[in-house]
Amino acid sequence: MKKLFSTFVLSIYLSISAFSGNIVGNGGFEFTTGAINAWSVGSTAPGVQTYSFETVNPISGTQSALMAITTSGTTSTDDVVNAVNLNLNTNIACTKGASYKLTFKAKATNANGTDLSSVVMPINIVTGSGITPVTKLLDDYVIMTSSVQTFELMFVCPVVAGYCNLKFLYGNFPAGTSIMIDDVVIEEVTNPLTSGNLCNGDFESVAFGKPAGSLSDYASYNNASATTSTGWTQFKPNGSGDSFSANASSYDPITGTKSYQLSMKNGAPVGANNAAYMVGWAFCPAVGFKYTCTFKAKSSIATANMGVKLISYNGAIVNSDNPTAYDLTPTAKSFTFTSNTVTDYSFYYLLCFQVGTLPPNAYIMLDDVLLYQSDISSGLKLIYERDDVKVFGSNLQMHVTTPINAQATVYLLSGKVAKKQLLTAGDNQFYMPKGIYVVQVETATTIIKSTKVVVW
Repeated sequence: MKKLFSTFVLSIYLSISAFSGNIVGNGGFEFTTGAINAWSVGSTAPGVQTYSFETVNPISGTQSALMAITTSGTTSTDDVVNAVNLNLNTNIACTKGASYKLTFKAKATNANGTDLSSVVMPINIVTGSGITPVTKLLDDYVIMTSSVQTFELMFVCPVVAGYCNLKFLYGNFPAGTSIMIDDVVIEEVTNPLTSGNLCNGDFESVAFGKPAGSLSDYASYNNASATTSTGWTQFKPNGSGDSFSANASSYDPITGTKSYQLSMKNGAPVGANNAAYMVGWAFCPAVGFKYTCTFKAKSSIATANMGVKLISYNGAIVNSDNPTAYDLTPTAKSFTFTSNTVTDYSFYYLLCFQVGTLPPNAYIMLDDVLLYQSDISSGLKLIYERDDVKVFGSNLQMHVTTPINAQATVYLLSGKVAKKQLLTAGDNQFYMPKGIYVVQVETATTIIKSTKVVVW
């Protein structure tokens, strides 16, 4: 039976909540623009590999990542040393104190008939380059066979980090080996979930070290110092002669012991191409959704302005929306920014705070920055309940079987979104804490299943 359904009637019209979704961009390798989009491969001599996509017999979906080793990276008797010479990697955003579960599917074969039963594939997750000291969140390994296996590993993020890097290491495999990887998922399993997926949004953590990477579009890049907040950095545009600084400051903080103090002399108005930015990275958003950032800010002068926007970055800026401008005064206020819908898988996204013109000795203070996935409904959706869509709960797992690609939106009984999960045709399962939920399985225009589910 078809009928119009108003999400507003159920008070599920706009919800912003802590979100436990896949923080790995393009974990199903279904999007291929610019090679393995959101992913990168690394090769160090003597290791040589080619990467492509298996489309004839993929592990799931329409394609899987395929790495073919033509020359082994073996240089010693130490498998771990050899393994790093070939790798597949991507950036993820992790929050200090949060627990995570990594799951993926993989298999390995060797065209020369070499036995792989004792060859391990190390898997590492480390804090991003430039953040010192480097901390390993995960240091484990798996042994693959010629049959597809699903692997599950747990880890905790003990530190504040601008971003972390997930690496599958296989330089120790012999020549002729082909490795397929698919359905890479990292979900937060902290109970309760952490209250925002942006690390160090209160600017209380300070560390030495150059922040992670720089933007090739900009000629002048300011390295971090002892007063730069870990996970955040600053840069100014190509050719800009502006004097711009951003430091974690204990002078007149908005909350806690520190706020981020931004100052700029002779700058350009917010929105101008040569305006300076303060950037907090990285996070890996889900395509098709909007993101909401809440923050507190004030200025040292009667009126000042600040712009906020998202930039997608994949070796160069892929997409950069016009910033939303906010008027600041000496009284600290709370603000909310909602992004445009994310449309592309990039290596990471940057949350940018854009500073406009400020007179000498003037400054802006920023604090309590949180970033959430936000669900903004169009108000009306068509319901067409399908009997071939099955949803049920088990021990800390939600199970959804669907004949088509879809999305599961899991609501708390209060109406808040607990999770959004992309689904591929077939059987899907994902972690959920114990509780009672309302699950809607939906396409872009139609809800194909709506049911109450218990997870124990």
